[in-house]
Amino acid sequence: MRLDQEKIIARFDELIKDAERNRNDRDKVTAVDIAKLRASARHLLTLLLPGTKVYLEEWDAVTAHYSGSAPPACYEGILIAAKEDYVRGFIGDQRLFICAEVFVDFLQQAYYLLNEGYKDAAAVIAGSVLEDGLRRLCDLKRLNHGEKDTINSLNQMLYRDGAYNKLWHEELSAKAVVRNDAAHGKYTGYGKQDVNGLIEFTKRFLREFLNDQLD
Repeated sequence: MRLDQEKIIARFDELIKDAERNRNDRDKVTAVDIAKLRASARHLLTLLLPGTKVYLEEWDAVTAHYSGSAPPACYEGILIAAKEDYVRGFIGDQRLFICAEVFVDFLQQAYYLLNEGYKDAAAVIAGSVLEDGLRRLCDLKRLNHGEKDTINSLNQMLYRDGAYNKLWHEELSAKAVVRNDAAHGKYTGYGKQDVNGLIEFTKRFLREFLNDQLD
């Protein structure tokens, strides 16, 4: 578990305890206590967008229902649910959602270039996206890698770690050939269909192992 995840979970615990304390000590709870809990908890949920969108919607619905100040038990329940889903991995890592948008943009550029007859540029772009995706997957698996690592070395590292099966490993090796030929000026070693296959594979690989937003 990364340190940032530990801090987020610790913050969830703090806010849940605050909500519980406010619920149990109603006579001692002030408007300031409620405002502090609402602001801090909503800020935490906002930091975890878009995975926490449903919790923020519930939060706003509860607040509106009680005309701006819901009972602490309502906020406590939402925080508990959000924390449980976060711990179990059902709330996506914001950085992966952001990189998914970037990946989509680059892959669309690759498609455009390929259709315009620039297969070599398209292959370089798609290959770069695939390599970056492999690096991010290594980060998720906590595998050390460096700037000099290539698609092949990253692929081998992830395969040895059990990140995916032999079929994925072999197809990655095959797609790396297209990217490497394009990067080293060996433009006759592949055709338009090979580049299209590289783009499609890259999209499928990223969707499978990093993010389901790559539609």
